[in-house]
Amino acid sequence: MQEKLGINVKYTLKDLREYSFAKERSGIQKAMFIFRIVFAIMLTLGIAAVIPDFVNGVENGIYIVIVTIVLLLFICSFDLLGPFLVYLRLRDSFKKSKLLGILQCYRFFDDRLEIISETGSFTLWWRDVYSIRELRPCFVIQPSPGKIHLVPRRCFESQEQLDLFMNIIESGVGKRKIKLKGYKLKNSSPDHGEIKTSECTDQTAEIKNEQGEPILEVQCSILRDEYVGLNFRLYYTKPAGLLVTAIGVLFIYSSIRNLSFNPMSSFVALALGVTFIFFIPLKLYFSIIKRYENDAAIRKPYIIEFYDEYFVVGHPDGANKILYSDLVRVIEKKTAIMLFVTINTAHIVPKRAFEGREDELKALRDLLRQKGCMK
Repeated sequence: MQEKLGINVKYTLKDLREYSFAKERSGIQKAMFIFRIVFAIMLTLGIAAVIPDFVNGVENGIYIVIVTIVLLLFICSFDLLGPFLVYLRLRDSFKKSKLLGILQCYRFFDDRLEIISETGSFTLWWRDVYSIRELRPCFVIQPSPGKIHLVPRRCFESQEQLDLFMNIIESGVGKRKIKLKGYKLKNSSPDHGEIKTSECTDQTAEIKNEQGEPILEVQCSILRDEYVGLNFRLYYTKPAGLLVTAIGVLFIYSSIRNLSFNPMSSFVALALGVTFIFFIPLKLYFSIIKRYENDAAIRKPYIIEFYDEYFVVGHPDGANKILYSDLVRVIEKKTAIMLFVTINTAHIVPKRAFEGREDELKALRDLLRQKGCMK
């Protein structure tokens, strides 16, 4: 099927900042804003319940400092905190991830989107799209919840090209999955340059048929329980997950200790403790399940071939050739080895793929250590 539109995209920090602070003033955004206010009030009351445990006999000046910190926490829980934290996370990922800053070509067809770069290609079929949203600075294409591809509005050369893009996604994806606002093109600054590949299909075939024999080849597939377990292991080993759990324990301890003195504050502290220890992980669990069940690509089997200086991921929807030097980090968990190409995106090598081939698993560890990717 013939390509109908091609757009070059090379992300900048300005693109990420504008996306982070873009807001749709309707529906879930308003609900989340109200939730943040209510949560901030509960957080303030909970901290106020904890403070007496630490300020007995302390000078008034220190007490005022503590109260001031509480108020600052309350103020910081307002509307700008969420987008600001999103931007900080994206900026950190952009600076550490070499592959996020390379030129990509988004090729639009009647039935699919093909994303190609010098590292490889990926096909997203319109039938598998989770949602497409239009914000003032960009379009957000989601293959699944939590996974996004951004198309900055500035990348379109003209209003006619922008209208063609919107017609393609309206006819291909369907109105049920898209939210378009119809903002006009005001500032156009397309990204120019040539990607060092041939046509997408030829490139994929070329990558999949690399010259020479790989050092190691692994056939992989990700099961739902496996995916959930890996995400929870990452959550409980990161500083943020440990901090959230510690705060929850502190609130519950304080609520039990002060129950007879201030039942109301104790109840609020208990509610916050339960939220931090149980509700947030429960919400994370359902989010992970939703992401897995709505991501058609992650459920398909794939092959990873390891060569001396790079590895090739062969997927039914594309292929990518990644240098070891471009990896952000490699993490080994009980059930898998995770090759992170960005801070939040990883190619997963399940250890169950090495059943009866433990020597090959050891060879993979040795190779990754040799390349400085893994300690």
